Amino acid sequence: MDQYCLIPYTDVTGEIYHIAILYIIPLVCIAVTYLWITVFIRQSSRVSLVIILAKQQQRNLRDLTIIKRIVILISVLVVLRFPTVIFMVYARIVGHLHPLTYGIVGLITSPCLIFIGLITIYITPQLQRNIFIFLRHHDSQVHVQPAPMHHLRVRGEGDHLKMPTTIHDGYGRNEQLQLPYDHKLASCEVRSGQRSPIKLELHQQVIGEMISYSQ
Repeated sequence: MDQYCLIPYTDVTGEIYHIAILYIIPLVCIAVTYLWITVFIRQSSRVSLVIILAKQQQRNLRDLTIIKRIVILISVLVVLRFPTVIFMVYARIVGHLHPLTYGIVGLITSPCLIFIGLITIYITPQLQRNIFIFLRHHDSQVHVQPAPMHHLRVRGEGDHLKMPTTIHDGYGRNEQLQLPYDHKLASCEVRSGQRSPIKLELHQQVIGEMISYSQ
């Protein structure tokens, strides 16, 4: 026979005390606190009639939303304790509890507690926003793998980078050359003997530091 550390369902006084501590007192405290805050906000507002009407409409929508959330939570709590009430009535009529009472109640209680957590997230926009931000940042994490410093070499001022270069000589002829390239320049001119200046047009642009792997 299974052993359970619970208040006996046949003890009506203990169950009433149990339900009052777990459900009735917290709900009454929440309701009184909300009503007190609502009355305080309404008494402290001294604005024009138009603003009062707009605030009243907004306040009514907020009150309706909060009432819906409270009703949903109370409904889940009622479903959570409904099997217990049924078995308590059954025990009072028959005179003893059903052998599977605690097992069935525990099986129903666990999904209801999970459902309460999901409902709390659903009816609280702030929780939804925080969870969405957490999941988005968690999926967009960048994993950086450091490279050994002896595998990298930064180009100095004396190093040159070969870039594909097209030379227009002014006579309709184009030539492809690999010439040194200064990343600070977008184009340059090269004088070749007595011929006119040759304009070099670079097809690529290098930005930032030049890093190459050493052999």
